[in-house]
Amino acid sequence: MAKTCRARAAGEFALLRAMLLDAIQCLEHQGCPKRARERLAVQARAWVVRRDDESPFSFDNVCGYLGLPADRLRRILVRLADASARRRDDAGTLRRRASASEIRARAGRHLTIRSLRASGMRPGDLAERFGLSYESILSICTRPESVSPSTPHTAA
Repeated sequence: MAKTCRARAAGEFALLRAMLLDAIQCLEHQGCPKRARERLAVQARAWVVRRDDESPFSFDNVCGYLGLPADRLRRILVRLADASARRRDDAGTLRRRASASEIRARAGRHLTIRSLRASGMRPGDLAERFGLSYESILSICTRPESVSPSTPHTAA
């Protein structure tokens, strides 16, 4: 009987630890699909900052069960989430400031990818060759080619 209790306690401990680790990953925008990262980060932050002792799975109760100082960990995780948001904002700024030569190089790469795909090369092989994800290759190949402003247009 004691063995069953210890096993159950170990399972509960592992579950609550996994729950806390998942929240930390969500706060850092990791470990989940990109399309859900922002929503999950907001939910994780709300769970961390909420002071609710009524719920058995509240942040305070989870920390208490795991033997962690809830208030100190809360401050650390909020700082972590803020730092992660600043890094994403900084990275977004860098992406928006791509130079004209980088944009031309990317357009040239996309043209090469489309032509190789049209000649029969498989998307998986293209992804490996260009160091892109399979989904990126499919997106590049299905996206309509944009016409550069310097290309003259003629009416048909």
